[in-house]
Amino acid sequence: MAPEMNSLFIFVLRAILSLLMLALNIGCNVCDYMATKLFTGNDIKDMLDWEPSQAGWGWHLAYAIMEWTLMLVLALTVLTYYPDFRKIRLEEPTLKMKRLWENQNF
Repeated sequence: MAPEMNSLFIFVLRAILSLLMLALNIGCNVCDYMATKLFTGNDIKDMLDWEPSQAGWGWHLAYAIMEWTLMLVLALTVLTYYPDFRKIRLEEPTLKMKRLWENQNF
């Protein structure tokens, strides 16, 4: 069931992190939509400087928390690939050119 290159633990960990990222992404989209819909300001500058007294503040705060959590989960997911990338070896390629005019009669 688990891939050949990794343990079952890494497989399950990556699956859990992927599902968590999916849930956080959906949550971010919902919170962003609700915060924008409830926002009563007219200017984009007002949207950058929200205060707790403004409508949609709770949704905006939830969005910010989910966004940072999503970033941390993504960083953890990338870190699970570190052992895999250590196994990769790169070698310089050999390049051979064939002269095209050797096979032609002039």
